[in-house]
Amino acid sequence: MDAETKTILENSELFSNMSRANMENILNCSQSRLRKYKAGQIIFSQEEKPNKFYAVISGKVALVKNVALGKKNILCELKEGSVFGEDFFLDREEDYWYDAEAVVNSEILEISLKFFSDMCEEKCICCKQMMRNLLTIITKKEKIILKKVYINSSSNLLTKISIWLVNNADSKGVVKSGMGREQLANYFGVARPSLSRALMKMQEDGLIKVKKDVFYIVNNDKIHEFSE
Repeated sequence: MDAETKTILENSELFSNMSRANMENILNCSQSRLRKYKAGQIIFSQEEKPNKFYAVISGKVALVKNVALGKKNILCELKEGSVFGEDFFLDREEDYWYDAEAVVNSEILEISLKFFSDMCEEKCICCKQMMRNLLTIITKKEKIILKKVYINSSSNLLTKISIWLVNNADSKGVVKSGMGREQLANYFGVARPSLSRALMKMQEDGLIKVKKDVFYIVNNDKIHEFSE
């Protein structure tokens, strides 16, 4: 890896509070590599046998479950600093049960699972801080997934959208989703026309304004009321 790539990795959450020498030792021992994926490219599919775990260095990745009739359900979207695939080496699953897909052009660090199952004493010393970082990242990811479960626990689409808005809005009531209508419909587990109708109705009722993939909460009190 070149110096610029190592600087990117050094500043990532996975290698935080770690010396460059220890980071380089881990990268060398694990034969890790940084790969670039274009938007829409599959990183792994649910039929593949798990042999790596991954960290999002830049970009965004969606974990997608293919369901009946060619439909997709977006389990969660992971931003820079997140990891994925770790649940399979911890649980020793025989295959992935979801796809991982680059939402935008992304840089992904790939680390062989053998690195974790065959640790020598030297590896353990170098990996101590990395494992702490990994647990922190997994905890954050768990919160993302729990929010998704909470959102989809409601059968009412207005409630789902309201919960999503409340959980993702910044201090000004703005949500930059980074998702198109089809992706957002897959996230909520509904058909695209149903989502479009719901968003149109919410705009007509003065609850929100939508400009492409950016959502503006207009009536904060009502949105919070619907989210409860």
